[in-house]
Amino acid sequence: MSEQHVLVIHQEELRRRVAGGLRKAGIGCRQEGHVLMPQDVDLAYVVSVLGSDARLTPYQREQIRVIVHDASVAIDINTLSSVTTVEHLLGTQDAPEVQDCLERKALETHFQPIVSVESSQVIGYEALSRGRSRSGALISPLRLFSYAQKMDAIFFLDRLSRETAIETAARIELDGRLFINFLPNAIYDPRQCLRTTLAIAEQHQFDPSRIVFEVTESQQILDFAHLKRIFRYYRSHGFQVALDDVGSGYAGLNS
Repeated sequence: MSEQHVLVIHQEELRRRVAGGLRKAGIGCRQEGHVLMPQDVDLAYVVSVLGSDARLTPYQREQIRVIVHDASVAIDINTLSSVTTVEHLLGTQDAPEVQDCLERKALETHFQPIVSVESSQVIGYEALSRGRSRSGALISPLRLFSYAQKMDAIFFLDRLSRETAIETAARIELDGRLFINFLPNAIYDPRQCLRTTLAIAEQHQFDPSRIVFEVTESQQILDFAHLKRIFRYYRSHGFQVALDDVGSGYAGLNS
């Protein structure tokens, strides 16, 4: 059997985005109601490209079914030899490297300037977490958080990201506000989160009033009442809150 991989994506817009992203990465493909891969394509590379595309949520990757079929015959949905999803393959592919990264707490923070439209001045920086493998390669936040979600380790990773951001900002003497992404669904008790945040800020002599907690757009808010309680508690202790990337992901007008 001459194997060929097909990505079955029912949603037309998602199918166009996936095909466009693969072509941009140098992977030739044909779009015929599905996305047909060349016979010699490395499936692991395809999965890594789709996994590193921050515009695809885990839910969207779950909608991309991967089919292995005999390239010598026409595609027949009723005679598939195997079916899985990009999200499943990504988790399987990433598990050892990402697990090792988290066990070593090998996180680092990159900083993206935030500019005031009114003054055109940099008023702060958004903290962006990245993992680092033993080989020195960067591990994207999408891979980190997807793995943590599967392993019920979101609370640990959220806290580690927050603490690493504050420690790094203090060490390089970053000016302005520090915007830290947080996942509302990972915060079971805002008091505990605040205690660890204040402790790391005090340890590194970083003024906590400069910290802005930013709700990420990548996670659907399941309990708005809980989010309000978190906001009220943070604000009562001098922190500020913000909504990240309004208009994208789950950060719509309802949020």
